[in-house]
Amino acid sequence: MKQPDWVTDDASWRKHCRRVTGRTSDLIEGKVSIVTGAREIGKLAFWLRASEDVDFMTFAQINEEAKDLPIDKDRQRWPGQEKEEEDRKIAAVDEKWREKAVAAATSLSSKYQ
Repeated sequence: MKQPDWVTDDASWRKHCRRVTGRTSDLIEGKVSIVTGAREIGKLAFWLRASEDVDFMTFAQINEEAKDLPIDKDRQRWPGQEKEEEDRKIAAVDEKWREKAVAAATSLSSKYQ
């Protein structure tokens, strides 16, 4: 992506672009869940001033739907049956959004390479 005029820190811009391609790659390859990937990618929209980008908006929608679901370390702390229930909820969100999330991730990866 061509660096926007508002960028004053080239190194930071490049770092965040690399993070977009890394996080989207992890999501596309199935290394992270859709919910986990959406949270990470959503943070990058802020740093890149791209929250109005339709692809980043897809991840904002996923984040809104999954905002109460625990992920990563938070999820690991949950006891057995409750954790299993939350895992089912995460799997349902992942399934619902997989196609749109992979398409948005693929688009973002192309934009920020």
